[in-house]
Amino acid sequence: MKVTCKSKELMDAFKPVIKVIPKKAGKEILACVKIVAGTGGLSLHGYDGFVTYASAKMECTVDQMGAICVDAKFLSDLLAKLKGTEVSITCEPGTNEAHITSGRAKFSVPVKDPETFPPEPTYEEGTTLCVDAQILKEGVAGIAFCAAEENVETNPMLKGIALRINPDLRSIDIVALDGFRVAQKTLPLLGTAVQERTVIIPAVQVSNFTKTLVGEQKVYVHIGKATVGFIGDTVVYTIQQIAGKFYDYQQFKTKDIEASCKVDKDQLMGSIERAQVMIGNEHIPIVVEMKDGILDVSLKTNRGRFEEETPCESEGTALVGFNPRYMQEMLANAKEAEVVLKFGGSRKPVLCEVTDGWYVVLPVNINR
Repeated sequence: MKVTCKSKELMDAFKPVIKVIPKKAGKEILACVKIVAGTGGLSLHGYDGFVTYASAKMECTVDQMGAICVDAKFLSDLLAKLKGTEVSITCEPGTNEAHITSGRAKFSVPVKDPETFPPEPTYEEGTTLCVDAQILKEGVAGIAFCAAEENVETNPMLKGIALRINPDLRSIDIVALDGFRVAQKTLPLLGTAVQERTVIIPAVQVSNFTKTLVGEQKVYVHIGKATVGFIGDTVVYTIQQIAGKFYDYQQFKTKDIEASCKVDKDQLMGSIERAQVMIGNEHIPIVVEMKDGILDVSLKTNRGRFEEETPCESEGTALVGFNPRYMQEMLANAKEAEVVLKFGGSRKPVLCEVTDGWYVVLPVNINR
């Protein structure tokens, strides 16, 4: 194998692949990135051994086709230190050493047999959808924060994003929830869908893929029997589905509205941020009280008391306690300058409807 490419372009192609490579791989080959030089340029491949296979392609000069596997962490560190604008990678057939040159720097690194690297998944029969790339990127970013964190011991479905096809509406719903809040977005399809279906996929890996979307116009989403493929212009993620039936997320959407208000998002976010200064390491809810055109945020901690009033357009009255971080993240991901909050009582979730979906935050008991 012998190739020459731009240093920055190689690093850009490598970034989405290394995201799926495990820090502690069960097999040595899974700690590697597979580099393939072919007629179409260079492609890089990574696999975590369980959930996600990632590949990225880039243009380069190929003088000799071939493939090698290199330790991914080592290659990442090496690329980050290169000063030259171009990189050449050479590996003679039948040898276990590759030569990497950039500027005046020369490296000789061990390589592994590419035949031992897991093969790239092929897509079985299924449903293929087409979505605007930037709408998908913004939609996933707007809900993924509601999925449970990877290091939390909980039901795997709470760490996922549900993707529900709405063929009649020519759209898909994407939903994330962690048991304390729910986020839902509706994304229009470019084209039609033939059948209704819901699948669950790990939120972290979907987020990793959508973060690679820069300048793409559209993304194809292939939903198979056990995997979901996200196919961009240069990056492809094949992600294993999470087995099971997703929660009935619509039940969390408050229907019996007792009160509502329209409030400036930034003003309310600022009020909650100032309240959090008083919390420190304590787990204390903020108290939100709404009446007579005022949305009052208050709390009492060992550090003292806080209270701030924000003007709003209100109907009815409400008194509810919330986790301040959950409220803050909900507001931060709403695009609107003004948000409408709907209350169903002190023991029911607050509903925030936005142009392309809705958010729900469950209440916390308060002693009042």
